[in-house]
Amino acid sequence: MNRISIATVLLALLAFGADHGRSQAKKKLDIRIGYLTDQPMNHPRVTDRDDYLDLYDKKGKWKSQIIIVFEADEKAPKDRSRPIRAEGRIKRIDLGGPAGTRGSYTNDVLYVTSWKYVAAKDVPRAKE
Repeated sequence: MNRISIATVLLALLAFGADHGRSQAKKKLDIRIGYLTDQPMNHPRVTDRDDYLDLYDKKGKWKSQIIIVFEADEKAPKDRSRPIRAEGRIKRIDLGGPAGTRGSYTNDVLYVTSWKYVAAKDVPRAKE
């Protein structure tokens, strides 16, 4: 990684963290339902509690993978084969780099305040 991309990542994460605390009190909680992934893609680290949630459309086709962060007092699910309903605050991360580079990374980060297992029949997942 070159110096510019490291600086870009650090500045984006600093801005992300500074804004996170201020904006969270004003928003209602967001909900995402999916499966904790067994195959994480390339994502920047947000905290030391990062995990990744695969989201699917109604037909069970994989849609996207988001970063999820379990708050320090919230235990993460152990059974990755069962879908979860995660509730918390969404923050968008955008490294702001040129298109087509690692610095152009954007994604949602869900700061999980609570979660529960949901029935697998309610969250279809097509065999790949």
